[in-house]
Amino acid sequence: MFSAKVLDSTATLNNFREIGSTSFVPGSQFTVVLRLHNTQLDLRHIPPATAQVTIFLNKTDNTAESIAASILSDDRSILSFEVSEALSSELLGGSISFEIDVLGDGTNIQKGIVHGALAKIVEGSC
Repeated sequence: MFSAKVLDSTATLNNFREIGSTSFVPGSQFTVVLRLHNTQLDLRHIPPATAQVTIFLNKTDNTAESIAASILSDDRSILSFEVSEALSSELLGGSISFEIDVLGDGTNIQKGIVHGALAKIVEGSC
């Protein structure tokens, strides 16, 4: 089973900080950076160069939006994706699920989840 750790948005090779979750205000664009983690081995997971990663974000209408993630070329365990202003206004927040297409051809898919990765900031009075 795979998971990921949420990193600060300026993460680079050997220069990153785990932050637990990415906070966002609905209607604002933001970037999420993740470091893949093999939970069985308790090690970072480095997919092959052929791999493609798809992120799934839960929306308020009980559907999920899929987004292609970019894999850092210097450290393939780190990936990132952008959430648009329009999409952020539709997100529930919470968990992120993902699929790693190991060979890039759909024949070997590995799945993972990151619990509590997105913290939605709701503005207004209590």
